[in-house]
Amino acid sequence: MDMTQINKLRKANQLPFKVVNWLEQLTPVMVHDEFGTMYKGRIIAEDDYGRYAATVGVTDQLMATMVCSSAPFRILKMERGILVFDNHKKN
Repeated sequence: MDMTQINKLRKANQLPFKVVNWLEQLTPVMVHDEFGTMYKGRIIAEDDYGRYAATVGVTDQLMATMVCSSAPFRILKMERGILVFDNHKKN
């Protein structure tokens, strides 16, 4: 799979990822009657294809129903202009 396809899957939230580090902590954006408060923040994420920077979002409803093994965050935007140095080698 080439990087264009990988990035499309990342943007569509179809690749599981873990949060490696926070670039900007979650801040409230707005309150929705059905979903509760909506938050956004910036992270360094990691999946099977490497590390990348992204803006993520989450709601009170997602945090309340999250499964312990998965992150409730949804990728809102892939960040550009942020270099992520990946010293992590996969075997």
